[in-house]
Amino acid sequence: MANFPNCSHFPNSNCATGATAKKPSNMTIRIATSAMIGLLAALLAVLWTAGVWSNEPGNDGASDPEKERAEQVGHAFNEAEDAPVAQVGAAVITMADYQMSRRLVEVNVEFMEGVIAEGGPPATGFQERLDIIERAGIANVALGGLIVKTALAETARDRGFSPDEDEVAESVAATRELAEKGEAPSVSGFAEVVGERYWAEILPERIRVQQIVDQLRADVRQGIENPEDWAAAWAAMEEQAVTGADIEVIDSAAIEPASVSGAIEYLHSYWGLDYFAGAQSSRPR
Repeated sequence: MANFPNCSHFPNSNCATGATAKKPSNMTIRIATSAMIGLLAALLAVLWTAGVWSNEPGNDGASDPEKERAEQVGHAFNEAEDAPVAQVGAAVITMADYQMSRRLVEVNVEFMEGVIAEGGPPATGFQERLDIIERAGIANVALGGLIVKTALAETARDRGFSPDEDEVAESVAATRELAEKGEAPSVSGFAEVVGERYWAEILPERIRVQQIVDQLRADVRQGIENPEDWAAAWAAMEEQAVTGADIEVIDSAAIEPASVSGAIEYLHSYWGLDYFAGAQSSRPR
């Protein structure tokens, strides 16, 4: 993972910086979309850092491949039920969350395979990740990403972090304005498929979660200057959050062939990447 910024954590990415969008800008796109549906942020972060997502004049998103990928994730979300399949602490993971996560992993795999075929700069790091995904299986990777995201949010709440509702509303409004202008095709692709529920319910809640996780992130980052040390510290925080969480499967048949043990094994493989070697001695087991 040495070639990637921290925000490209796959499949659970939190690429926001803790700031909230006040007006449309490129940074607004990164902040708002990273919160928009949790796991979709992983794809957006990879695409952004790889220079694939273009905001050049004339790109209205009509045939944008990233919009098409986001639409696929939206369809996966729509076609699944809201029935609970797992629980992390007090938070419930629904079938819709799980199916959307699976489709996102598939989309990310397709994208990384394309980069490798073209010989792009991140190809080596992508191959390392693909190897881990292949060993674990897409279902376990999808469940693992949901477990990390949910466990981090639960940890943030336990530490007393809370969202700012004014900033939530501002970020929703800024994101919607960008989407309506065609400047954020990956957002509009998902929103157009899911409908008004995205703007009224899904995005606000995802931004709330993103805010408190970003507050946790800032707390962990205090006093750390070196990027590699910071990546290692955040990986250790992720592992600590997962290790300390009560994880329960409510409907094992619904998430087959995924399992909690398989998802945790995948996460340990991810945290074991050379990029995180600096934290090996301090990680809880």
